[in-house]
Amino acid sequence: MFIGQILDGRYEILKEIGRGGMSTVYMAVDVRLHKSWAVKEIRKGDSKGGDSVTVHSFMAEAEMMKKLDHPALPRIVDILDGPDSVCIVLDYVTGEALDRLLLREKRFPESRVMEWFLQLAEVLEYLHTQTPPIIYRDMKPGNIIQTPEGHLKLIDFGIAREYKYTNTTDTVALGTNGYAAPEQYGHAQTDSRSDIYSLGMTIFELLTGISPGKDPYQYKYHPLRKIRPEITESTEKILNRCIAFSPEQRYQSCRELIFDLKHPERMISGVRRQQKRVTALFFLSAALSGIFCTGGFLCSIAADRVDDLNYEKRVSISKALPCEVKIENYLAAIQIDGGDARAYEKMLEAYRENGFFGEKESRTFLEVWSQNRDLLKERSQSRDSMKTMRGQSQSRNLIKTRGQSRDFVNDRSQNRVSWEDEIISNDFGSVAFQAGILYLYLYTGGDGSFRNRVLKAQPFFEDAAESGNTVISGQAENYLSFCAFCIRFAFDSTSVLEPSNEDYRELLEAIDSSIREMDSYRGGDSAYVRLTMYEEFGNLINAYRKGMASTGIEKERAASVLDELTEEVRALPVTQEKSVQMQEKLLIRFAEFRSNIERTWKNTQQRKEADRKKNERS
Repeated sequence: MFIGQILDGRYEILKEIGRGGMSTVYMAVDVRLHKSWAVKEIRKGDSKGGDSVTVHSFMAEAEMMKKLDHPALPRIVDILDGPDSVCIVLDYVTGEALDRLLLREKRFPESRVMEWFLQLAEVLEYLHTQTPPIIYRDMKPGNIIQTPEGHLKLIDFGIAREYKYTNTTDTVALGTNGYAAPEQYGHAQTDSRSDIYSLGMTIFELLTGISPGKDPYQYKYHPLRKIRPEITESTEKILNRCIAFSPEQRYQSCRELIFDLKHPERMISGVRRQQKRVTALFFLSAALSGIFCTGGFLCSIAADRVDDLNYEKRVSISKALPCEVKIENYLAAIQIDGGDARAYEKMLEAYRENGFFGEKESRTFLEVWSQNRDLLKERSQSRDSMKTMRGQSQSRNLIKTRGQSRDFVNDRSQNRVSWEDEIISNDFGSVAFQAGILYLYLYTGGDGSFRNRVLKAQPFFEDAAESGNTVISGQAENYLSFCAFCIRFAFDSTSVLEPSNEDYRELLEAIDSSIREMDSYRGGDSAYVRLTMYEEFGNLINAYRKGMASTGIEKERAASVLDELTEEVRALPVTQEKSVQMQEKLLIRFAEFRSNIERTWKNTQQRKEADRKKNERS
């Protein structure tokens, strides 16, 4: 490959930006879209007998990355398999590798490294929870990029592999000396614990400046606090567990590691002793309750009552409190009862009212959502079954019960809403729907793009649509249709699929429904949020107007949705300068889009008429 070469008639090679034993990486620009990409090339005949392994590893990287979607991982947009080389086109990640930063800084402050530790553990957790799990196998500072915004990106999946449950060893030993776990040299099959080891060695280097390849303590106890006495005890203990020689002595999953990173105080010996005392008291109480079973039963009731009161106290705090305080209370409520949907709804409402939902907020919500999702779903399904049985009973006693006492799903509080209202708001489907709305409207994590918001929102709308909640399932299905159209057609630059008449009808119906849904949206800076969504809706209609016209969508249908968008923009009361400017810009653009619709349908009709006359003459 040479500078100035244009691949596939589209990607112009600008410069070489990296070279390793397995591949060369170039910076390229899309000559059509004028967007920068990275192109990773491997020549098929350069490996002197090992080329089959190298090319296979390279193609495995591409196939694995195609199905991944995480803000810390680059996206693959194209795969070009030529006679002499294979190239993958992926996100061009700007920033600087941590190994280069380390050359300048020598070592980093503990607080900074622990933030990186958590970010990297979370991306590994994402990889390890794929089906099948993906083992990265080459964690090291040189494969981690810090972007100008301060986020970390994990690059180079050339030796990553999908974990095979039936294998006892890896076929080939790959990795970087010093960072690779002992079992990575062929003693056993690598698994998630191998990545945890490599992550630990990476963090050790970032804290000490000592390269693991030259580390005299390799595979032995690392006296971290002898090298840096100011490092906390908890950090040393977490790190030593990560880099234990035996996989059985390490963290068994990144989820365990993430928990300790978020609760480092648990690792301190004094706290451990206190926890042991509490545990001893618990078992003593359990023994006494066996002797005094009646008293134990009453204590259990009392404990449940205390939990109930604590839960109610947490979810009933004043809305005037700062967002951070409200979130802390809702998280505490979820710890008490992870199957009650109210705390999740309150949490989402707090983020919405605050008007900001970024990477940190998303991680906080996803942690409790992933831990309790199945419990929430099970609780909701159980309530639906009870509702069916109760409805049959009520149908026999409708006249007797009308206007009398109200039944409640849970007697935790006298202020709980009625059964009918409960199904509408406090259930799994409702939480999923509200989470989808929050991600679609407000999420600023990842690259901050509309694409990223849609990809994050789509699974929640799918959960809501399949939840059985008849009140919100229709709305969720409309949003799901909108997201599906974007993902299948608008976001996939490699796809050759063309939307059908039915696809376009579903899109217009989804936009129409979403406009009505947005009338009820309330949150911080809601006017600007609505304007940004209207802009995306309008852009989609304009971008696909030719396809709509050619597949037989009526001009009046497309124009009516755009007209509705225009009226919503015009009627929206705005006072903030950025909202006023956005409103003015959209009114001008939508007027242009309206003219485009008229012209496109006219041109399409003229072409059809010309084709008809041509066919008649022939």
